[in-house]
Amino acid sequence: KVLPEAPPGARSIEPGDYAGKNVVIVSIDTLRADHLGLYGYDRDTSPRLDRIAEQAITFERARAPRGLTWPSLVSMFTSLYPKSSNVRLNGDLLADNIPTLASVLEASGYATAAFIGNACGIFTQNFDTNFCGEDADVHQKALAWIKRQDDAPFLLWIHYKAPHEEYLPPAQYDRFTQPAYQGEANGGRDYLDGITVSGKVPSPEDLAHVVGLYDGEVLYSDAMMGEIWDALSTRGFIDDTIFVFTADHGEELLQHNNYFYHSCSIYEAVLHIPLVIRLPDRNRGGARIPELVENIDIAPTLLDLLGVDRPDGFEGQTMRKLVNGEPGATQEF
Repeated sequence: KVLPEAPPGARSIEPGDYAGKNVVIVSIDTLRADHLGLYGYDRDTSPRLDRIAEQAITFERARAPRGLTWPSLVSMFTSLYPKSSNVRLNGDLLADNIPTLASVLEASGYATAAFIGNACGIFTQNFDTNFCGEDADVHQKALAWIKRQDDAPFLLWIHYKAPHEEYLPPAQYDRFTQPAYQGEANGGRDYLDGITVSGKVPSPEDLAHVVGLYDGEVLYSDAMMGEIWDALSTRGFIDDTIFVFTADHGEELLQHNNYFYHSCSIYEAVLHIPLVIRLPDRNRGGARIPELVENIDIAPTLLDLLGVDRPDGFEGQTMRKLVNGEPGATQEF
């Protein structure tokens, strides 16, 4: 499915055009961009996201700074590369004096909440509400939080872990494996580790089974994201919200070096992440941006759209100019 690059009726976006609007970020752990329909995948793993993208801006070449959760998520919220934030490994804590998207918006009067299924302990001081747990609990608590909101602007971040190993999708989302498969492959850590450590090359049928399980997790994540979208719509928030969909990194799935995972990879399978931004008025809906962007560009873009001053130390750039089609926009702040 190919969406139009220049949707009819699109207008130029100016700084502060969306002042006072809500921001909702849904990020998915370990999600390969090329396993989503809007990035050309031939399986129906992302029906809700694909429909949202028809109203949104899709960045075709978004990149994570590293295939590891903590450094990537910190980069997204601080607009700093890992070498600058000093969060280079999972568990490294961000210094309290480094501003984040959450702290900047909180200072601007926003309520802030994070419901995350991985990286417990990250940004503990940056959100009014901060919950970390299993995806099912994260999902329900995020839905309940949305129901409690009023007219005050808010920043809501939800991070689902589902596609991260182990690949064990709920039964209703296990739609991409073959029922007749009788092999030894599974989505458990013992099997996946064993392949990497032993150097054994699985059969095409075994690998297809594992990838099918991973794709079921992607579908599960898409369904949860869709319920968040529906909750925002039911409360009347969706057209007062900048909605962002992205991932921390992807997954190798044995594409290189007989390796299933992500942290040791610098290949596209891991560093290419999805990035979709839907504006409150659906402006530029259906646009596809082919230029290279990075996840450190997300925070400065959002602050630019909201008309909120960016911290001096941000290393990313606003993507607003790219969306407007201005030449050389990737080289300018």
